[in-house]
Amino acid sequence: MADLSFIIVFGTRWHFRTTDDGWDGALNCPVCEGPERMVQQHAFKAFTLYWWPLFKTEEGGELVRCSSCGTRFFLPEELLVGETSPAPLEQVPAPAT
Repeated sequence: MADLSFIIVFGTRWHFRTTDDGWDGALNCPVCEGPERMVQQHAFKAFTLYWWPLFKTEEGGELVRCSSCGTRFFLPEELLVGETSPAPLEQVPAPAT
């Protein structure tokens, strides 16, 4: 008789997708300490099977990501209403593992 052993890898993890019509511009990055390109992203947690997201389990909201260092920040409300000088960026805490 054949031994049918295999491993199933599943779990949840955060995913970040660039928003197609989202905000894209330069802001002062607190980590890089200078003006850097920031891109709006949508965050969500998904159930994964072999690292492929199958369905969303939690919404994370809208973020901006520094294109230079990769740090993610909460999206300032001022950017959504079109103001040119938003409040200082607040860094997104690292997800718990």
